[in-house]
Amino acid sequence: MLRIMEEVPFGAFVRGLHAWTANVMIFMATLHLLKVFFISAYRPPREFTWVSGVLLFFVTVFFGFSGYLLPMNQLAYWATTVGTQIAGAFPLVGSYAQLFLLGGQDRGRDPDPFLRPPRAGPARGHHHPLGRPLLHDPPAGHLRAPLGGC
Repeated sequence: MLRIMEEVPFGAFVRGLHAWTANVMIFMATLHLLKVFFISAYRPPREFTWVSGVLLFFVTVFFGFSGYLLPMNQLAYWATTVGTQIAGAFPLVGSYAQLFLLGGQDRGRDPDPFLRPPRAGPARGHHHPLGRPLLHDPPAGHLRAPLGGC
C-alpha cells in the first residue's frame, strides 16, 4: 500500500479515485434500483431482470464493504469490525454471515481478491441482455403512449 501511495506515479490519486468511484457506484446502483421499483418495472415480463438486478445490487454492496478494509488503517479496521459484528447478531445465520464477510477467521483474509469481479461476471452478463429486448415495452399495467406523443 505504501509503495502505491509513495512510489507509483499518481498512485495516491488513482487510489483515492477508486475509493470515491466505489461509493458513487453504490449510490448510482441504489438510485437505479429505486427508479425501477417506483416505475413498477419489476412486473411481468421483467421479473427475472428485477431479481438479477437485486442480486447484483447486493453483490455491489458486498464488494464495497469488503473493499473498505483494503487501506488497513484504523478507520477501515473498526468499520469492518462493527459491520461484521452487526451481521453476526442475526439469529441462526449470523455466525455464518460474519464468517463469510470476514473471509475466514481473520480480518482481511479474502481467499482470492483478484477473482471476485470475474465471479460476478455471469450475473452481469445475464442482467443487461434481459433488459434490452424489453427496453421499449411498457411494464404490465401501463398503457403505451399513442404515436404522435399525445
